[in-house]
Amino acid sequence: MHQQIVCPLCQKAELDFSRINEGINRAATLAEKASHARELIQKVESVLKEHENVESSLAEACRAVLNLRKKAAEIVLKLEKVKR
Repeated sequence: MHQQIVCPLCQKAELDFSRINEGINRAATLAEKASHARELIQKVESVLKEHENVESSLAEACRAVLNLRKKAAEIVLKLEKVKR
């Protein structure tokens, strides 16, 4: 079962996240995946900044999910660095 966090800030960014994730999944090479991963990290950091001064359990959950997205993108970058 897929649950979605009902946060207006995250929902606004979801189309971008989906587009970037699709780019990572469709990329043929690690270098292409890394390019999309960098874009994902930038988007995550932007959305995290929007959540910066929001104190609620929803914002806390959003930050946790956003940080997981960022960690996944960082793994792609580490793989690309190792394969060079």
